[in-house]
Amino acid sequence: MAENTSKSSRLGHPSTILRLCNRAGVLFEDEDTEKVKGGRGITRRSLEGATDDDNQEERRSQGRRRRPQVEGEQASSALDLSQMQRAIEEMSQQFVRAQEQHQEQYLRQQEQYLKDREQQENWQRQMMERQEIWQQQMMAQQ
Repeated sequence: MAENTSKSSRLGHPSTILRLCNRAGVLFEDEDTEKVKGGRGITRRSLEGATDDDNQEERRSQGRRRRPQVEGEQASSALDLSQMQRAIEEMSQQFVRAQEQHQEQYLRQQEQYLKDREQQENWQRQMMERQEIWQQQMMAQQ
């Protein structure tokens, strides 16, 4: 769950967050991104690509004291969320384009199916006409 400084703004889709982080080049503490460890949030440092040493030092300093956030950090968090929002919008647009392409492909396949069906009906009609002619010839010979 990615959160802004206020608890009211959340982004709660782990697969989307993971994809956005991978696209942004975020360094993960654990190389295995298949498992999600509970209790580890996405921090500003991890979004900026801090190393494990930096992360350990940050945890130590956080353990010693909690300092109030300053306006610059709040603006940075808001910027991170706006970047995520843009990435989500981009993925949404890509999805819509993919859906449109899929629909166009479906319509082309449907059109080809109707053409093939018409050809088959014409062929069946010709075969029936030939059969009628043959039957008439057989009747005339009898």
